Amino acid sequence: MIETGATSLHTIITQASDKIHGSVFLLGLGAQNKACGQVVEDGAGVDKVHWKSDGTTTGGGAGNTCKLTCVEAGKWVATVHATTSGTPAADAAMLAN
Repeated sequence: MIETGATSLHTIITQASDKIHGSVFLLGLGAQNKACGQVVEDGAGVDKVHWKSDGTTTGGGAGNTCKLTCVEAGKWVATVHATTSGTPAADAAMLAN
C-alpha cells in the first residue's frame, strides 16, 4: 500500500526469470466516470509494476494497493487498485517490462 503519493516513478521489480500477470484498475481523482484498466494474461507476464501518481497510464496516490500473490515458483498474480491525479488514458500500463 502506498502511504503518500508517488510523484516520482517507483517500480517493483521481480527477479529476471519471474513473471507477473494480473489486472489493474486505474481511476482519475475528481474525474467522475474516468477510469481505465489493464489485463496481462498468464503466459504473457512482465517483470515490473510501475507507480507515478500524476501519470495518465499509471497511478500512485495515497492508499493505492498492489497485491502480489506467488502462485508457483517464478509466477506472480497482481491485483492493482490505483488512482491518478491526471486524466486516465484509454489503457493503463502499470504492469510492464
